[in-house]
Amino acid sequence: MVNGVTRVYKAGHLKSTELFVFTDNAVAEGAYYNGGSNRNKKLNELVFRLWNLQMEGDFVIHIYHIAGTRMIEYGVDGLSRGDKSKGISQGYDLLSFLPIHKSPFERSPGLRSWIQTWWDVEYGPLHEMTPEDWFTETSKAGNFLWNVPLAVGSR
Repeated sequence: MVNGVTRVYKAGHLKSTELFVFTDNAVAEGAYYNGGSNRNKKLNELVFRLWNLQMEGDFVIHIYHIAGTRMIEYGVDGLSRGDKSKGISQGYDLLSFLPIHKSPFERSPGLRSWIQTWWDVEYGPLHEMTPEDWFTETSKAGNFLWNVPLAVGSR
């Protein structure tokens, strides 16, 4: 992946862009956002190469962990082995498998009610934020629940 990003960068295709990288490697995602790995020098080198590319160029990289089962479902996992029987190889839109435009409550309908089962009202009411609230309500005292799509709230 790092070599691919490097090639695309050197070809000039990343200027003024945001690059979204989806991986089933949670360690790589964690290392990227946590400043490297304490145990793996090779992983550190790859992470630092990506950071350096961003600092040299005019682009941003977002790395997201995707479960391996989801990678299989949308067909990317099997492509390296010639399996063209799933997901995007069958003509499905890749973005339909990556709902980063949907809020957590849209992706998981039971999430709101689950949160309400453990929220302790002793701390006061839990105010669910709307986009209109994001710039006004947060300066007030209280308890806030942010229901932000991944693409909006990315790191």
